[in-house]
Amino acid sequence: FTGDDVFKSVNDLSGGERSRLALAKFVLSGANFLIMDEPTNHLDIPAQEILEGVLKTFNGTILLVSHDRYFINALATHVWHIAEGTVQIIKGNYDAYLAETEQLPRRSASSVEVVPLAKKQRQQSKAEKRAREKHARALAALEESVEQAQETVSRLEKAMEAASLAQDVPKLQSLALEYQQAEKRLADLLEQWVAMEAEA
Repeated sequence: FTGDDVFKSVNDLSGGERSRLALAKFVLSGANFLIMDEPTNHLDIPAQEILEGVLKTFNGTILLVSHDRYFINALATHVWHIAEGTVQIIKGNYDAYLAETEQLPRRSASSVEVVPLAKKQRQQSKAEKRAREKHARALAALEESVEQAQETVSRLEKAMEAASLAQDVPKLQSLALEYQQAEKRLADLLEQWVAMEAEA
C-alpha cells in the first residue's frame, strides 16, 4: 500500500487488498506457524512475487495449500502427499515430489516378474498414453485460462479503485457487476482445475 491507499478504511478495500492486508498482519504478528490456504488467489504477479519473497524470510513453519506449483516450488521444503487414508512426506519442493512419485512405480515393479505385453495390452498402453497427453494439453490450456481470469480480476480491482477515487458511481456499479462475474468465472475455473488435477 502506497500513497493515499494507506489511509483507506478496511471496508473500502477490494478483495485482493484485504488479502494483502491479512497477509501483512500475519507476517508482522510474530507468529511462528502460518496455515495458508491458496494465498496467491486474487493476487497479481508482482504481489505474488512480493509475498513469495516475504515468506522466504519467514523463520517459522508454514503449512501451505496451493494450486500454484511455481509458488510451492519456490517455498516448499517438504510435500505431503495425501491419498487413500495415508500421508507420504517427501523432502524437498514440488520438483522433488514429482521425481519421487515418478520413481514409485519403478520401485514397486522391481519385485514383479516382467513379461512381454500382449498385442491388446500394447494397444491399451498406447491409448492410455494418448489419453494422458490429451489430458496434459487440456490441463495446460485450463491453467492458462486461470491465469487470464486472475489477471482480469486484478485489472477490475484496479479499475474499481480508480472509479471509487473519482466518485464515478455509475461506472463503479458497472465494474462491480463485471467483477462479480469475473470472480465467479475464476472460481469455476479453479474448481475445474482441481478436478482435472485429481484425474491426472
